[in-house]
Amino acid sequence: MFRLSSTDWHQFLGFSAPGHPSILGKRKRAPWEDEAEVSRMERRHQLATMDLEAAAQRMTGRPDMRFRGVQDPAMRAIQRGESPVVAVMPTGGGKSMLFMVPAFAAPGGTTIVVVPLVALQANITRRCQELGISCVL
Repeated sequence: MFRLSSTDWHQFLGFSAPGHPSILGKRKRAPWEDEAEVSRMERRHQLATMDLEAAAQRMTGRPDMRFRGVQDPAMRAIQRGESPVVAVMPTGGGKSMLFMVPAFAAPGGTTIVVVPLVALQANITRRCQELGISCVL
């Protein structure tokens, strides 16, 4: 039942699936979409080829800083362009580093971060601003 409903919505919205051509056809891309795609590809290449641990060291000012625990495989997944990346870590486990390091090292992308506590939102916003990372609540 869900699959049929999902397929119907995909067809209605113009998304195609193998064996299910779109009823609306391919939509025309806006000129800015091409520029955005080029920018995304350049940033993805930049992230894929950089040493994110060295970037984290520059960001924190700690030359001995190393990714630890879940940070390392999560950061490698981010570097490969995987999406979404879900990292379950305890308080103080370094979750913020997972979005801050790429934003610091290769500015220009967009990352959505869900922060459930107002106090934590203020803290993360302040930390991003101190690092020169654009941040919007």
